[in-house]
Amino acid sequence: MAPVSGILKTQLEKLLDAETLGKKNLKDLRTIVQYADVRIETVRSLHLVLEERERGRRTESYLKNALLVLDIILDSINSEKEPEFNNKGCLLAKESLDNQHFTFKRRFTQLWSEIMKWEKSKAVHKKILVVLPEKVIKHLTKPLHMSDYLLSAFDLGGPLSLMALQGIFVLMTTYNFEITDFYTRLYSMFQLSIFHAKYKARFFAYSSEFLRSTHLPEYLVAAFVKRLARLSLYAPTPCLPLVFDFITNMMIQHPGLQRMVRKDNGPDKFDKDPYNHEEQDPFKSHAVDSMLWEIKCLQKHAIPEVAIHAQFIDKPMPKIEKDLDDTLSLTYDDVFENEAKKKKSYKIKVKPDAKTHLFRPLFKNFNEDI
Repeated sequence: MAPVSGILKTQLEKLLDAETLGKKNLKDLRTIVQYADVRIETVRSLHLVLEERERGRRTESYLKNALLVLDIILDSINSEKEPEFNNKGCLLAKESLDNQHFTFKRRFTQLWSEIMKWEKSKAVHKKILVVLPEKVIKHLTKPLHMSDYLLSAFDLGGPLSLMALQGIFVLMTTYNFEITDFYTRLYSMFQLSIFHAKYKARFFAYSSEFLRSTHLPEYLVAAFVKRLARLSLYAPTPCLPLVFDFITNMMIQHPGLQRMVRKDNGPDKFDKDPYNHEEQDPFKSHAVDSMLWEIKCLQKHAIPEVAIHAQFIDKPMPKIEKDLDDTLSLTYDDVFENEAKKKKSYKIKVKPDAKTHLFRPLFKNFNEDI
């Protein structure tokens, strides 16, 4: 075992020190880590390499390379079929498959704990948050130990919050993780900047899942619906169909919210909107006592498609939820093309009546006086 471990450790040190990882080296790595015994030993060697690295030499590129190697290792596990290996000469040939799995999780957890100790730049945080939810968490011996890191990233705001949201979602749905103020944190993310974020699609997809439960109080979901309606007054035009579909789905999942658009079940009019948009606590926003007059205003939008789409509040709610994927990727080009393709059923006057004189009435009166 010692010679093989030494070779792996030496090769990993050279790989991580490289400024750019060669395609051939990465291909060779993908080949050898397909074997369970080599994969476990690679994880152990990578842990030792990172642990023994001097603090002054722990550069950002070094850690990025380590994460790339780690990603390749995890991809080999997630592959559909793992190639068979000959037990003769294997490092862990005497262990059963279950023991191999346990050994891998134990050593992988040690490796990941070492990565968490390193100082990380914003770019490294992004790389970690990309692999953490779907690839890393399920291979940790205690996945809930990642909750502190994910909540810290969630509180940083911006793209990191959006990326951390997926990890939090995995912990809550798979490992029964509970956060007392989670919906207050999620509510604070509903800002105008979300419509311009790179991970907008992921945000709305997970927000929809978080708000889907019928066990949530009606006034809590109403706060999110009203906040989104208020943001729609300032949102980019291509994002408005997404807002409408999101609100529609919330009202289908929580029928009691329809009182916010139905005059027979809700307030007909009020002198002052009871909703407090400056309140950061959704439980205290009084959104459930309000109406979605913002959507009503958008029925007079300059873009006919948006104006027609906003009329959903005046129609009976559909029984089938809207597919958000249909509106997530809309752009200004799409809006323009959709309008350009429409056949106009009326003639548009583009040229006024021709005039033969400039200021004709004035000169006419002047000539008569002469």
